[in-house]
Amino acid sequence: MRSPEIVSPGLRLLWPLVRRTFERATSGSASVAARPSILAAAGASLDGRTGLVIGPGVRPVRPFAPAADPRTAEAVLRLSRRPAPLAPPAVAIA
Repeated sequence: MRSPEIVSPGLRLLWPLVRRTFERATSGSASVAARPSILAAAGASLDGRTGLVIGPGVRPVRPFAPAADPRTAEAVLRLSRRPAPLAPPAVAIA
């Protein structure tokens, strides 16, 4: 998120402030914030390992305690198995 072209022309004057605020809120630039997800998805060092939480230092970290609660895991599993509500298709008027 370094290019001001992605925001409206009126906000481009405020771009340095917007970018600085965004980078603080996400622990850095988008490329830095994406590194743990990229490692989790494609890191050969994690082949065969499951149940890991990859932290901002791009290494496995201890999960937040409530996330490791079996009751929480069961609730998330139950919710993930529920079908998502689907909106009816939009009708095209010719």
